[in-house]
Amino acid sequence: MSKPNSIITAEGLIYAGVSYPDLYEGHTLSRVLIGFDNFLNEPHFYKELWGVDLDDFDKNIGYKACGRRDEGMETFIEKTGLRRLSKNNGLAYKKYEQWLMDLKSLRESCFQCSLLIAEGLCFSLEKNFSDIKRSIVAAEKNHVLRLVKYPDLKFNDLIEPHEDPGFITLQLHDSFSGFRFGKNFNIEFVSPENKVTAFLGKKAELFSEKLFAMPHAIVNNLPKERSIAMSFSLDIDL
Repeated sequence: MSKPNSIITAEGLIYAGVSYPDLYEGHTLSRVLIGFDNFLNEPHFYKELWGVDLDDFDKNIGYKACGRRDEGMETFIEKTGLRRLSKNNGLAYKKYEQWLMDLKSLRESCFQCSLLIAEGLCFSLEKNFSDIKRSIVAAEKNHVLRLVKYPDLKFNDLIEPHEDPGFITLQLHDSFSGFRFGKNFNIEFVSPENKVTAFLGKKAELFSEKLFAMPHAIVNNLPKERSIAMSFSLDIDL
């Protein structure tokens, strides 16, 4: 088995729980964030049209506004089939056609980056990468690029401590001050230039039998308007 380019990333995940792989998509990422900011300024009735849910085909797609403790949190999810479903739903999305293209492009780049990390993990764990690759491809519809606007609330734990259910998460952007990693939530989110923050979810823990999913939380230290985060989740079909 040849040593993949992502071995340093994999070792970072094994020994530190987080690592910072390269993602040379700075311009695309910026355009996606600008597009999301513009989208958030649209009237509520228009944004609701993007809550694509054709005959319950997939409830976890398109736009969603929460009305619970975190009331005011707005989420937009890009995954396979979003453009087709939007079109079939009679939604005129010409205004955001370039944004949808950028979302799709960024999602694909994140997928390739995550695939390299998975390869590096398999190398380090002496596991067969071809098996996990087949599982990743089989779970294509579950790979998600997620944009979130957090509300301006006073709760200490805006998003309570948890571990992601998938295999690998890439945290691409977070303007909210309270994103924390680790069992004691003392590792702050950082965003080096041309890099993203990668950490493992519960399915990686099950697959590896020796690694652990990374706990993380969002603490409401300095609430402010337009607190926007973006992440990519890679799943596997176990």
